[in-house]
Amino acid sequence: MVMVKLVFPSPILLWEYKSILRKRSLQITYLKRWIICRCSEAEIELAEQAFRAKVTDASR
Repeated sequence: MVMVKLVFPSPILLWEYKSILRKRSLQITYLKRWIICRCSEAEIELAEQAFRAKVTDASR
């Protein structure tokens, strides 16, 4: 599990990703379209490929 910041192209895609995972996030902002969470490699790949999210390191 890695702590990452996922930035989505739209709030709707962020909401859909969040509803699929049903995981507690550390911080979520729908208006700015990002979420900070602890994700596995598979969850990160899902966000990148299916939801076109950009992944950055959240520890900064």
